[in-house]
Amino acid sequence: MTISLRPRPLGRHPAVARWVLRPVLARPMMRRYLRAVVAGLRWRVETGSPVQRNQFGSHPWFSQSV
Repeated sequence: MTISLRPRPLGRHPAVARWVLRPVLARPMMRRYLRAVVAGLRWRVETGSPVQRNQFGSHPWFSQSV
């Protein structure tokens, strides 16, 4: 399995802000998202049951909290 993420560039922000935002905000949020995706795949493979919406937590970029 391969997962590729291509976050939108932070080009509209000043260079200093991009330098800070990427490691402080973007990278941890993407890690959190990937952990949830992998947990969902593992759940599906191990149990055969569908993954429920936000079963492994909501994410402000990709889902709405219920």
